[in-house]
Amino acid sequence: GIIKTAEECDKLSAGTETCGGTFMFSKKHPDWHCRCCTQDGADSGPQSPDWDVYTVLSERKAADEVGNDGKPSDADGSSGNAKGKSRGKFYKKGHECGKQAVN
Repeated sequence: GIIKTAEECDKLSAGTETCGGTFMFSKKHPDWHCRCCTQDGADSGPQSPDWDVYTVLSERKAADEVGNDGKPSDADGSSGNAKGKSRGKFYKKGHECGKQAVN
């Protein structure tokens, strides 16, 4: 489905092993989905009036707590939300990731 807020994107990014510590999200175009930046890909992206880069603030789960689909898994093995508060914090307003992770 469509990820409607940076907060939702923050949760998903925190639970996706291939994501670095940042993601990009477009408030103007949530249908473009949430895009993770690679570990070193947050700084070299072009300016864009449609994207903003955020720092992941949700608690990152360990690799053994992430399910096969790349989403966090609960103790019972089912997919759930990452622990911790999800809020996302502006890292670079009006920019894209320089390198995107697979997500």
